[in-house]
Amino acid sequence: MKRIILGILGLIVVIGIYLGIQYQRSWDYKAVGVPVLNYHRIDTGIRHSLVVPPEEFKKQMQYLHDEGYHTITMDELYDYMTKGTELPDKPVLITFDDGYIDNYKYAFPILKEYNMKATLFMITSAFGESRFVNVEQLKEMQANGIDIQSHTVNHKDLRSMSLDQARDELIGSKAVLEDRMKHPVRYIAYPGGFSNKDIDRIAEESGYRMAFTVQAGNVEPGQNLFNLPRQAVFFNDTPFQNFWVRLHYPWENAFMWRIHDKLLEWNLKGLADMEPLF
Repeated sequence: MKRIILGILGLIVVIGIYLGIQYQRSWDYKAVGVPVLNYHRIDTGIRHSLVVPPEEFKKQMQYLHDEGYHTITMDELYDYMTKGTELPDKPVLITFDDGYIDNYKYAFPILKEYNMKATLFMITSAFGESRFVNVEQLKEMQANGIDIQSHTVNHKDLRSMSLDQARDELIGSKAVLEDRMKHPVRYIAYPGGFSNKDIDRIAEESGYRMAFTVQAGNVEPGQNLFNLPRQAVFFNDTPFQNFWVRLHYPWENAFMWRIHDKLLEWNLKGLADMEPLF
C-alpha cells in the first residue's frame, strides 16, 4: 500500500513538473506555435457555447494585455509562416467568425480599449441583415485595426457541394469584400471549419494565402497553409479556464479534443461526454 501511495505521489510530482515546464514554454511561439483564438459571438443574455458574455471577453483581453501579449495581423502570421519573419514576443491572433452585430457592439470597444488588432471573417450574404454588421460598421472597424476577411458567401459546408459551387463561394465572397472594403482579401475561415484536400486546393487557386479550420492547436511553420488550426474559445461553466488552457496548453488541449472526436467517430458518445474538456 505504501508503494502505491508513493507511486501516486511520484506521478503527481512528475505531472506537476511537466505542466510547469509547458506553462513556461507557452510564452515562446518558436517552441509551441502561435495561438489563433477563435470567437463567434460576444453578447449578453444568451446561454450558448459560442456566445461569450462581454464581461468574460473583457477579462480575457485584459489578461492578454496585462501578461504582455501582442496581437498580430494575418499578414504578419503569413510572413512568419513563409519567410520566417520575426514576430513580437508573445504573439496572439484574435479572430471572429460570421460577423454578428455584437462583434461591433461589444467586442470592438473592448479591443479598442486595449489597442488590440483582430480579424473578422465575414459571411457576405449576411450584408443587409440586422443581426450582422453592415459595411459602414466594418469600415469603422477596419480603420481601427480590425482586418476584414472571408467566411464564404453563404456559410455552407464546402464539402457538401460540387467543386465549382465551392469555388464560387470562395471567389464570390472575396470579390464582394474587396469591392466594398477596398482592401485585399487573402485569408479565409472555412464554414464550420470543414475542409478536405480538394477544398484546400481550390482555396489556394482562388487567390487566398491561408485558410483556417477549427481543429484545436497552435499555428506552426511547416503546417498546411490551407488547413490551419485555431483555438476555439467557448463559454461554459469555467470560461476563463477554458481560455487559459487553450493559451498555455495548446498541445494538450488539442490532444484531448482529438480523442473526443475519435470517440464520437466510433459512436462512443457516452465516453466522449465523460472526457474532461475545457
